[in-house]
Amino acid sequence: MNVYGSNSKMLYYSQLEPWFIADGMASNMAQHGVTVPMWFCPAWPNRYKTAKENFCSLRGRELSMAEDLIDFSVNFR
Repeated sequence: MNVYGSNSKMLYYSQLEPWFIADGMASNMAQHGVTVPMWFCPAWPNRYKTAKENFCSLRGRELSMAEDLIDFSVNFR
């Protein structure tokens, strides 16, 4: 489903991912209770699972904080 007009060149909503945001937004939103899983679309649970597994194998710790999400989006995408 395209949430923009049919003539729009914007991405489909289901294609959005956490790396489409500014780095500061993740840490700022964390102060308001937005957790790492909330940045991933619930319709695509394997994307979050894969991100967690990749981050853990590369960093040796869980993808659990906003700073980890920023690290993942900047260095592993």
